[in-house]
Amino acid sequence: MSGLEKILKHIEDNANNNAKELIEKANMAAEKIVNKAEEESNAIFIQKIEQCKADVDAFISFLEASAALKKKQIILDSKQQIIKDLISRAKDYIIKLPKEEYFEVILKMLTKYCIGKSGQIIFSQYDRERMPEQFEQQINKAISTKEGAHLEISDETRSIDGGFVLNYGEIEQNCSFDALFLDKYDLLQDEVYKLLFDESTV
Repeated sequence: MSGLEKILKHIEDNANNNAKELIEKANMAAEKIVNKAEEESNAIFIQKIEQCKADVDAFISFLEASAALKKKQIILDSKQQIIKDLISRAKDYIIKLPKEEYFEVILKMLTKYCIGKSGQIIFSQYDRERMPEQFEQQINKAISTKEGAHLEISDETRSIDGGFVLNYGEIEQNCSFDALFLDKYDLLQDEVYKLLFDESTV
């Protein structure tokens, strides 16, 4: 081998060695980059999993709270409907009392709602037709404890469910059952609620 060939061979060997060394360094660097990327991707994946879990837990809590609120609303609506039905049934019960008992209730109501003046009492057509004999006398006897109180049964009738209307000229008082139950509805509702649902009254 000539001197030139030896030089060329030496250069070639050095080049091959350098290339091999560069390739090894490149491979090591690439491996580090891949490992780092895997670590970062794993961290991101775990973070996303944790976030999803937190989102699911939050959504479950929201659903549970919504369900509890809905349950309370359903119970409240049911209680209100029960109370409404009972008040309506109580009114119907009074309206449908036997004639004697019904007009006894009317007399008791008059002692409460009439005033110490002369006036007229107006009934429905139905009550007017089934009224007991001498009922006007019974009315005035019942209200005699109020000084100046005197009522005449009017020939006029009103479209009311039951009860009566008191007419004192410019003053008129609606004592029909519909009007009275409507006026006292909140009070009746509270009383019925206590009787049915308030444990402290048991």
